[in-house]
Amino acid sequence: MGRGLLLVLLATICWGTSGTSSTYAPESADAQSIGAIRVIIGALALFVFALIDGRNRRRPSWRWLLVLIGAIGVAGGQLAFFTAIDRAGVAVSTMLTIGVAPVFAGILSARFLHQRPGRLWAVATVLAIAGAAMMVLGTADSVGGDPLGLLFGLLGGAGYAIYVTVSKLLIEQGHDAVDVTAAIFCVAAVMLLPVFFTGDWRWVLEPRGAVVALYLGLLTNALPYHLFGLGLTLVPVATAATLTLMEPLTATFLGVVWL
Repeated sequence: MGRGLLLVLLATICWGTSGTSSTYAPESADAQSIGAIRVIIGALALFVFALIDGRNRRRPSWRWLLVLIGAIGVAGGQLAFFTAIDRAGVAVSTMLTIGVAPVFAGILSARFLHQRPGRLWAVATVLAIAGAAMMVLGTADSVGGDPLGLLFGLLGGAGYAIYVTVSKLLIEQGHDAVDVTAAIFCVAAVMLLPVFFTGDWRWVLEPRGAVVALYLGLLTNALPYHLFGLGLTLVPVATAATLTLMEPLTATFLGVVWL
């Protein structure tokens, strides 16, 4: 399990840089287009890697309904997360989204995977609920009295938990972790194409915009989700989701140092 824990931790550190890096996008970039391009670029990279990695691997038949549900979790979670950042800021949004993710993941894994969460999950759940309550009470002024920023943060955590649970279900059905990650993200990317092209997407053509988009897609999406998928084969869902609490620590540190 030690290797699995390390893979998950490395993934969460990469994720933790997404909020800060997104703030360097051109001013014309909105939250929806940022979330969409992150998934689209990441999906392309994951698809290529899955093709290279699995040339000689036999693949069981897919349960596409599960893939669709996982993709909805990814697409919806991305849009909710970056909308929360736009409304509530990097630190608050990341801490809220990832703080509640273990709660949702523990509940879903107990229901659908029959994995009973352990003490680590229970402690993390208590801390997450307490932390979320403190943020709701203590950041009302900073988000302009608009609760939507906090609500989108919660929805982002729910979307992430759905993705993790579905990924574990597919892995337990015999699918390779690399294939699972690529399949879910490719479907999510198709879902987000209309979101990207109906908005102002031209910021991606600017030099700074292109760098930010590539960084978000490759280093905060494709790489960490690949690492996380491999780690998920070795650790339970609730444990993996709890370990992602390292992400808000990274985001908060970067938010204080760089922003």
